[in-house]
Amino acid sequence: MMTASAAQPSTTIVENNPYGYTPPPYGYAPPPAYGPPPIGTTVYVLPPGAYSADVNGQSYMYGNGAYYKTYYNGSQVVYVVTNPYG
Repeated sequence: MMTASAAQPSTTIVENNPYGYTPPPYGYAPPPAYGPPPIGTTVYVLPPGAYSADVNGQSYMYGNGAYYKTYYNGSQVVYVVTNPYG
């Protein structure tokens, strides 16, 4: 008479990680889980990946779906969410 043996659990180790999770490559940033801030909002730090953009001869920063105009508040740089098209 044969008896069935129970399946034994196994663990796969990937680069000394027993859970099999591989972190994203360096420099990868997932998309933001939020939308752009309302126009007129002042922010002190630009979202990750923001870059400069020229619109109608004006210089802006663009990130997270919004355009930011650079201003100075005393010696501190601040950014105000702006609509460069009107």
